[in-house]
Amino acid sequence: MKDIFVITQCRLSSSRLKNKILLPLNNSTVLDFFLNRVKKITCEKVLCAVADEFGKKKIIRVLKNAKVEYLVGSKDNVLERIYKREKKFKAKVIIRITSDCPLIDPNLVNYGLKLFLKNKYDYLSNNLTPSWPHGLDFEIFTFDCLEKNFKKNKNKKDLEHVTYSIRQNKNLRKKNIFCPRKLDRYYRWTLDTPKDYLFIKKVTSKFKKSNSNMSWDKILDFLEKNKDIQNINGSDHHFYF
Repeated sequence: MKDIFVITQCRLSSSRLKNKILLPLNNSTVLDFFLNRVKKITCEKVLCAVADEFGKKKIIRVLKNAKVEYLVGSKDNVLERIYKREKKFKAKVIIRITSDCPLIDPNLVNYGLKLFLKNKYDYLSNNLTPSWPHGLDFEIFTFDCLEKNFKKNKNKKDLEHVTYSIRQNKNLRKKNIFCPRKLDRYYRWTLDTPKDYLFIKKVTSKFKKSNSNMSWDKILDFLEKNKDIQNINGSDHHFYF
């Protein structure tokens, strides 16, 4: 898909779980696992915006081995990192996923991309109104939206979260994808804490032969039958039900 790029930001300085994306997972690292999944998204290229911080060479080594292009930029100004990366490649559509979501489902993202292109939205996400397990989050938006946001908005929320003002803008054509299954509890599939790491290791070990293809609904089916694994981190923060 020409001019469509997946962008992910990578950093090591997480306060709750340091070096989290370089932790071991299934004979490689969390970042390797994540990249193997996002490479299945329909796009021209997967790109990484790496924070300029101590230890960044470890991330770059993984990216080079995975043959993923990258740009090193401001640790705190994530908006600038992503804008410069996409401007260099003349992107028209950007799919943004954070690298601490190793269970992201590429098929779900591809479904969102089809809706985005067919209906010519400015912005599409599955968490404008949260309804999915936390860790399946993705955003799709035009480079035009990103560029306007970069040039006009310099508040802290935009610099850190990239799309804050885009999400708040009522003049844009936006779409939220709701989860087709009603969740009766909070499902936390992202990586922020030691409990999250244990949870993700347990889940991926059960799907070891098909890790790059396991879908969100198969993971959910598994967790509904294995509540002991679901409960490992099910009471952590970001509860929204």
